[in-house]
Amino acid sequence: MSDLFILSSNNTPGVEFSLNSKIQKVSGISTPIDSFEFYRPLIQWISDHQENIQNDTVFRFELNYFNSSSMKALLWLIQAIASGIGQGKAWTIDWVVTEEDEFMEEAGESFQSLIDIPLNIVRV
Repeated sequence: MSDLFILSSNNTPGVEFSLNSKIQKVSGISTPIDSFEFYRPLIQWISDHQENIQNDTVFRFELNYFNSSSMKALLWLIQAIASGIGQGKAWTIDWVVTEEDEFMEEAGESFQSLIDIPLNIVRV
């Protein structure tokens, strides 16, 4: 079993993907120089471990901010999760926002409109 843990930095989010956990988390700020290079291992992890990820797993996005290049990479990551859901996995996607963060709430709504599965906007 292979887990994927990436510590957050000033411009990259922390990642906690573990086959032993029912919560897979991406949190922090996402402004890497090369967003696609950063998110590629996350997308690959989902693809490689799709059969072993627990059926009732929650993919939880707790981002404080992301730049425009991260938006497309995040969409690809969310689409990889949605693909698993489309193939019968009982996964969910939580997009966590603070009550006063309109930017992140609108971003979650934008992602929701681009995929065919529910994305839960969770206000904290």
